[in-house]
Amino acid sequence: MSRRVMRREEVLLFTALAALLGLVTLWLLQNHFSNEAALKLWATVVAVLDGSGARLTHLGFEFPHGLFLVLAPFHYLGPLGSETTPYLVTVLFAAALMVLWNRHLREAGNGVAFRGLLLVLMLLHPALLWNATGGTLGSLSLLLFYILYMAALRMATRRDIHSFILVGLGLASLLFVNQTSLYLFLALTPLLVLLVPRNILMTAPLSAYVILVTPLMVLIVSWLYFNFIFYGSPFAFLHDPQSGFLGGRQNIEQLPWLLAYGGEWLRPAGWAALFTLAAFPVLLLLGGDSSRHPAHFSSAMILWLFPAVAVALASYALYLQHPLQIVSLVAAGVMAELTMLDTRRRLIRGLAVVLLGLGVAGGWYGFVFAATPPMQQWSVAMQGEAKAGEHDADRALGEWLDRYRAPTLIDGRSAYRAIVARGDARELILPASDEFKMALRRGRPEVALIAVPDPASI
Repeated sequence: MSRRVMRREEVLLFTALAALLGLVTLWLLQNHFSNEAALKLWATVVAVLDGSGARLTHLGFEFPHGLFLVLAPFHYLGPLGSETTPYLVTVLFAAALMVLWNRHLREAGNGVAFRGLLLVLMLLHPALLWNATGGTLGSLSLLLFYILYMAALRMATRRDIHSFILVGLGLASLLFVNQTSLYLFLALTPLLVLLVPRNILMTAPLSAYVILVTPLMVLIVSWLYFNFIFYGSPFAFLHDPQSGFLGGRQNIEQLPWLLAYGGEWLRPAGWAALFTLAAFPVLLLLGGDSSRHPAHFSSAMILWLFPAVAVALASYALYLQHPLQIVSLVAAGVMAELTMLDTRRRLIRGLAVVLLGLGVAGGWYGFVFAATPPMQQWSVAMQGEAKAGEHDADRALGEWLDRYRAPTLIDGRSAYRAIVARGDARELILPASDEFKMALRRGRPEVALIAVPDPASI
């Protein structure tokens, strides 16, 4: 097959996948699904780029930061810059991931029928479908983890020095796009030693870790320095009660997982290990095939163990909202492993398909277990049960502010739904601006409008 034909096939596949996932997302939105995280993310983009006196230092308490940088250009693209933009970008990254995986499967010698079946089974898995249509750019995390894990496998099986660098850059990139990246780093980095070639570990054990960890440590130190320069403390991002770094502890009363397992580590680790195996029983095949390189057994063990460790740490810290935040990354690792599975034997192909099918069923069971409010709303919308929004008053306020534009004092964090409904933040005076602080110091703020949750409180 010529390169031109392969590129044409990839373009067609990308278009078809983007259209399919786009239609699923449209179905969800028409049934009143609205992910609060996606709304907050887009409201941050609008507030920073449009708000009166807003600066990029407003991002000091926002996390992850890379999502803002991905979405920011769309704000200047007219109709593409709207509250549906996070959903659009999420779908595009998911389609890109599947096209890249299809390319690697094809290069491994897999036929069209088998590749198509694998694509369908993965698209039906909640770990991928939720991240592809939830609007929080979870598909970007899957894409980066897929690239990271492909590099780790090549590092182990081919002893490619360039793969060391790519794994290190992958870990660093995840810090800025994945909410659980800190816990992922603490759990995954010690286990990656299992994939480092033995001769390198014997001759220069520390050098391997220096290459893997240095990019991430540089970014962490830079971030601490940024907070010190602009906020006076390296850990200022932890002091704000609404900081994204605090995770689920901000609304623990709405999170069944933290209500049941928050502050613990043993039970969350056990549940995560069981959930991972139920959602991805194909790990048994990937690690148990004795004909494969010994590194694949270590890889399967890593994909099973790191979610348990990360979920335990994040649950103990009252950060994790649901195990799927971390376990879903295993889907990308499994996809990477499948590209290196010897599928010339019919038995192996059959086992892979059967175990992936069982994983779809197990994944859905884990998805509904202790589901967060957005996940529950997503499930209801997916079943076609339209449920009217609970925040119509906020949307009505935003639409009113759009019709009657004037300098308006407003707290962007509590009124993010209104800002999104308004469409932009021009003439809005937000807390990040000096004008907002000066207005609060006056006994009677000299602004045309003041927006507060309860007017009687003034």
